[in-house]
Order: sequence, then structure tokens, then C-alpha cells
Amino acid sequence: MPQSTRRPFSSSSSSSSRLSSSLLQPPSLEEEDAAIYFRVKRDLWYEWYVIKGNSKTPVEKILAPLYPRPPMQQWESGCGVVGSTIYVLGGADYRERMRLRSGHVPPRLYADVYYIDTRHPKGGWKKGPSMKKPRALPYPVTVDDKMYVIGSTYDVQDEPPPWGEVFEVEQGCWRELGIKTITPRIMSGHGFLDGGKRILFHNEGWPFLFSYDTESDSWETYSDSLGKGCRTASAFVDGVLYFFDYLKPNSLYGLDVSSPENLPKKVCGLDRDSIPQDPVEDEVPPIGRLVSLGKSKLAVLWDFFLYDDDDDHKKYPAAWGRLVVRCSKLKMSKRQDSDGQFYFEGNTLSILDYYVMGSSLVDCLSV
Repeated sequence: MPQSTRRPFSSSSSSSSRLSSSLLQPPSLEEEDAAIYFRVKRDLWYEWYVIKGNSKTPVEKILAPLYPRPPMQQWESGCGVVGSTIYVLGGADYRERMRLRSGHVPPRLYADVYYIDTRHPKGGWKKGPSMKKPRALPYPVTVDDKMYVIGSTYDVQDEPPPWGEVFEVEQGCWRELGIKTITPRIMSGHGFLDGGKRILFHNEGWPFLFSYDTESDSWETYSDSLGKGCRTASAFVDGVLYFFDYLKPNSLYGLDVSSPENLPKKVCGLDRDSIPQDPVEDEVPPIGRLVSLGKSKLAVLWDFFLYDDDDDHKKYPAAWGRLVVRCSKLKMSKRQDSDGQFYFEGNTLSILDYYVMGSSLVDCLSV
């Protein structure tokens, strides 16, 4: 089914909840939220957009791309943030495979790094020191102005190390991590222990949480309680790893990572419009992308297209033919019931739609 047939809701959704003009009116927020930068695939390149402010702040529904494109636009590049600076790392070139029409031709992988300061974007993208290892879909995590990077889409057993490396921002150089065992390939989320001294990684479709100790430079399996349904990006808020369960559509779960014995629990209290809904018939299910905003706040972003039978394009004719990126902001909390059991609760703060040029939402960051 082509992407243009995706729907945000199932056929049982009421017409009054289809688009932002009739969505939940949010309560007032006292502080401005972290800015959400997101990347959208458009033809053979990516475009960057930003959502700023909170639900009290007037917003432009139709967004324009933020920056000129980097000198190299590689598929499957990764994105990280250090302070106010966004980094684009690595990527893959599939042109030779497409030319030969053979899936046996491996893509060319890149170690290139480009960065842009969101506070001073007029300087444009700049070339940074390249990674030690070419990677497709590298996964970066920042701790104390150091960006730790692991993972790739391709098996690394026959490839030379490093399987993990760290970018020392002050020194402007990459250093190899002492991970001696083969790491899983595609990382999709992370959390922290001991104030960031240990980084927890999870892999797409694996039930494991892996722990990297930044002080001892060691790697181990932390727990196997995540479940196989955690296949998409997660977000870490107040000691809890939140994720969507791929095997149970439109179910948001939380895992308290303070103990390896803890099990995921479904988040209570969310209304139907706050999270992606079930697909209709054979259509592609929407995938929610989570990003932490800090201060117990979580944002969910997902994308879809408008339909001829939607009324919204009549209200926003300039948005017709554009991709719709819906952003739900949630207030998360951990509560205790009468039996002394803890559970997670989410309250919807706002739901807003943004219109961009592109075919799909790729990833999002908070800055």
C-alpha cells in the first residue's frame, strides 16, 4: 500500500478528532518546552524542521525547511546533539546496488560527520572529524559533552573494530571504546543509570537492555525484561524508559530501569488522540517516535497524509499534498495504587499538527 494511503486513526475514530483544529485544548504551560528538531525524507535528501514553544505559543502550521542541505546527504545517517549543536553522522550509499539491481552488492558506508549550531545557524553545516568506523544508522548518546556512538545496520563480526567510539567534544577527536564483544546492530533507544555513568542501550526487536559503563569502559547485558515488542525509538524520562509495543498497537509502555528485575507496564490515562491508532485494513500502521523534553514531559511525533474526504485541506489549502506531522506532548508520572503497586500515568498537554514537504518522518531530537 503506498504511503499516501496512511491514516492516523482507525475507521471508528470520530470525525471531530481527525485534525488539530478540533483536537484537545491544552492546559496552560508555565515554561517553554525544549525545541523539537525533526528530519523528514524528501526525494533523495532530508529536510530539517523545528517545533518551538509550548501550547500557549502561537505556531505556524505550515513549516519551512530550516537549513540548507549538508554537503553530503547520505541515507541512514544518524543524528545526535551536544549542547545546542546537531551532528549528522555516517550513512550509506546504495547507488551501486540500485545500478546493478542486485541486493548482494553491499552499500558504501561513510564515517563523515557534519554539524550545525542551532543558535548560530547562519554559518551552515560544517565538516567535523570523521568517525573511526564507517557506519549506517549509528546510534549516538551524549553524556557530559561526550557523544558515545555504537551500532550499524550491517553485521560487524567480519569487520574490524571499533564497535563503539566516543567523540571528545573539547579535544575534537574520536576515541575507541573498549567493547570487546560484538554489539547488536541497530540500536533504537537508551536510558541512564548512576547519573549517566552507565548508559543503557536497547536493540530493535531484542528483549535485552545492554549496559555500557563509561568509567570502567565495559559492556554487559543488564536485563532481558524489555520484551520483543520494543522495535521503535524509545525516550527516557525521570528514570523510566517509554516505548511503543510493536506487538500491541497503540500501547505505550514504561520500564523503570532502576532494577533489572522490573517489568514493563502499560501507561494509563492517555486519551485516544494522544498516540498513533490502529491501521485500517491493510494500510501501513503509524509509528510514533518518542522524544524526551525533560521536566517529566514526553513528546510523541508521527506522520500521515491527508485525504480527499478530509475537510482540513479546505481550511489550510496551502498544506494540501504535504506530509502531516502530529505532535502530542504528555506529562508523565509514576504513581502508587491502594495495594502499594506502582504504575505509570500520562496526561495529554497538547496535540498540534504541522505541515511539511516530504514523504516520511525520519527522526527527532530535543535541543
